[in-house]
Amino acid sequence: MGFLQLIYVASLPVIKVLLVSAICLFLALDHINILGEGARKQVNHTSFFQMEY
Repeated sequence: MGFLQLIYVASLPVIKVLLVSAICLFLALDHINILGEGARKQVNHTSFFQMEY
Protein backbone atom coordinates (compact mmCIF):
# COMPACT_ATOMS: atom_id res chain seq x y z
CA MET A 1 0.00 0.00 0.00
CA GLY A 2 1.53 3.29 -1.10
CA PHE A 3 1.71 6.41 1.02
CA LEU A 4 -0.94 8.32 -0.95
CA GLN A 5 -3.31 5.38 -0.84
CA LEU A 6 -2.77 5.13 2.92
CA ILE A 7 -3.58 8.85 3.36
CA TYR A 8 -6.68 8.41 1.21
CA VAL A 9 -7.94 5.41 3.21
CA ALA A 10 -7.22 7.12 6.53
CA SER A 11 -9.02 10.33 5.54
CA LEU A 12 -12.24 8.69 4.26
CA PRO A 13 -13.98 8.51 7.69
CA VAL A 14 -13.15 12.16 8.38
CA ILE A 15 -14.47 13.20 4.97
CA LYS A 16 -17.69 11.26 5.55
CA VAL A 17 -18.29 12.94 8.91
CA LEU A 18 -17.62 16.38 7.45
CA LEU A 19 -19.95 15.67 4.52
CA VAL A 20 -22.81 14.58 6.78
CA SER A 21 -22.21 17.61 9.01
CA ALA A 22 -22.32 19.95 6.02
CA ILE A 23 -25.55 18.41 4.74
CA CYS A 24 -27.17 18.68 8.18
CA LEU A 25 -26.01 22.28 8.51
CA PHE A 26 -27.54 23.07 5.12
CA LEU A 27 -30.85 21.46 6.12
CA ALA A 28 -30.95 23.33 9.43
CA LEU A 29 -30.43 26.82 7.99
CA ASP A 30 -33.25 29.25 8.69
CA HIS A 31 -33.72 30.44 5.10
CA ILE A 32 -33.76 26.85 3.75
CA ASN A 33 -36.25 25.75 6.46
CA ILE A 34 -36.52 22.10 5.42
CA LEU A 35 -36.48 20.79 8.98
CA GLY A 36 -38.58 23.45 10.66
CA GLU A 37 -38.15 24.84 14.15
CA GLY A 38 -39.73 21.90 15.98
CA ALA A 39 -37.53 19.36 14.22
CA ARG A 40 -34.41 21.43 14.90
CA LYS A 41 -35.24 21.53 18.61
CA GLN A 42 -35.77 17.77 18.72
CA VAL A 43 -32.49 17.09 16.92
CA ASN A 44 -30.72 19.50 19.27
CA HIS A 45 -32.12 17.69 22.31
CA THR A 46 -31.20 14.31 20.83
CA SER A 47 -27.61 15.31 20.19
CA PHE A 48 -27.38 16.91 23.64
CA PHE A 49 -28.60 13.76 25.39
CA GLN A 50 -26.23 11.58 23.34
CA MET A 51 -23.29 13.74 24.39
CA GLU A 52 -24.38 13.57 28.01
CA TYR A 53 -24.57 9.78 27.99
